[in-house]
Amino acid sequence: MSEAVATQDAIPAALEGLPLTLTIRIGTARRTVAEVTQLTEGSLLALDARVDEPLDICIGDRVVARGELTESEDGGLAVKLTEIEG
Repeated sequence: MSEAVATQDAIPAALEGLPLTLTIRIGTARRTVAEVTQLTEGSLLALDARVDEPLDICIGDRVVARGELTESEDGGLAVKLTEIEG
């Protein structure tokens, strides 16, 4: 049986319909203001993550799961969950 981010029984019915924004974090880049002002279309911005590392799925600042980038059925981007935080 797979683990869920939050079990249905643990969520009060009054909260079930509230929208949440999930942020998918792929990496970060720290640059100075001067470096950012020099960015142009086509600039390459290196991140602190590798292509094969899992992505963080966050609610607010809290990581609730991890996953890998994939393609959705309609050809868009999607994230396949690989790990649920406890």
